[in-house]
Amino acid sequence: ALSESWRPLAPQPDSPFKAICERPSRAMAGSDPLFPFDQKSVEDFEDVVTRYYEKYYCIGKGLSGMKGTSVEGFDQYVQKHSNGLVVIGLAPSHPIFREKKRIERFQCEDRVATNKVHGKRKRGGQSCQPNTCIGIIHCTDRTTYPVRACVNGKLVELNDQILSSPNLLIEDARCNGFVCIIIQSKRQKATLTDTLLTKEEYTKLRSSGDK
Repeated sequence: ALSESWRPLAPQPDSPFKAICERPSRAMAGSDPLFPFDQKSVEDFEDVVTRYYEKYYCIGKGLSGMKGTSVEGFDQYVQKHSNGLVVIGLAPSHPIFREKKRIERFQCEDRVATNKVHGKRKRGGQSCQPNTCIGIIHCTDRTTYPVRACVNGKLVELNDQILSSPNLLIEDARCNGFVCIIIQSKRQKATLTDTLLTKEEYTKLRSSGDK
């Protein structure tokens, strides 16, 4: 049986992410979601949604946080769905996982909070670049972590579940704890991997002890 912390919540009925949130991973059943990062963490991060995704990772290299501070090491996953949408969330090597932190709140940027799209082509979404700040994670130990868009595109959806239940970012990072969904143009899709690591590159880098 699946542990309670890994049972999926009901996704938003109109969310592009709905079909992906219906089957949680068996690999993580009964395990502690606050896992330390190692080779097994990367493997466990994979689940049944693998068949739908190309997985990439952004390690923050070349990006900046508040007041120009470096965000290198604040790792995020970038999952490209077969329908062309890109899902952004926290990677298992993020300091929040490594240091077993708890989250007090997720503060989204004002422009993100008011983001609205309409129509089949998702018009009206906020334009994003890799360094665009989606929001700030505030932990109970008073540390903060900016969450970046990681790719070029338009914001389709902010996951409002993390506003009311911010620890979903930890407890269900792969599904109901995703941060946002971004849609890309054909030109942007072609350059998606220019600044990202493949799963193999990411695993090799982080498993080598390079945090």
